[in-house]
Amino acid sequence: GVAAGAAAMGGVMGRRAMSELVPAAISDLEKELEGLPEAIKRMLSLENASQMEINKHNMRAAIKSYQLHPSDTGSPEVQVAILTVRIAYMTSHAQQHRKDKHSAKGLVQMVNDRKTLLKYLRRESEERYFKLIGSLGIRDVINLIPPMAFLPAEAARKDLAKQRQRLQLKTQEKQQKVAKKIESDARRAKTSDADNTERARQKEIMDQRARTLAKNA
Repeated sequence: GVAAGAAAMGGVMGRRAMSELVPAAISDLEKELEGLPEAIKRMLSLENASQMEINKHNMRAAIKSYQLHPSDTGSPEVQVAILTVRIAYMTSHAQQHRKDKHSAKGLVQMVNDRKTLLKYLRRESEERYFKLIGSLGIRDVINLIPPMAFLPAEAARKDLAKQRQRLQLKTQEKQQKVAKKIESDARRAKTSDADNTERARQKEIMDQRARTLAKNA
């Protein structure tokens, strides 16, 4: 279905990433609830929260985990982390409600938005890109130099190095071909000039002989 296609296109967040974000969110909440009566703690606990409240809390945890500075809410890392939390929930929702085409369409859009952000981040800094996808458990599917396989971060980095080496060799081969063609054209032009000079000399000799015969006659 559409949801399965979305998961294949962008890769859903790995279980490891969710297992890191959610406990971090619960831990922060527990710190905030310290000192409160048990009844209040039970009322404010995530165990009694709605799915929407849990999602909001997970997104706040994602922002806190991946922000570059305390007021950062819009860096590529933060935006990708937020989208990853939303994709993880929407993937689960789409699998449970297969007839919900509207949500499946939204899931595809989120996957595409995250892919665009990841492509931008990779162009800006490969180090930050590989660090982020390794942390979130996202497969590398960004094709800056196609074709790029669906590989883990480390394998993708090695594959990229090989592709760059192949591209460099192809560039060198093209440059060598161009240099050989220029050299060949120069030799051909030089030979042609020599032939023209010889023909002109022969013509001059023939003309001189004709003039001499005409004068003697």
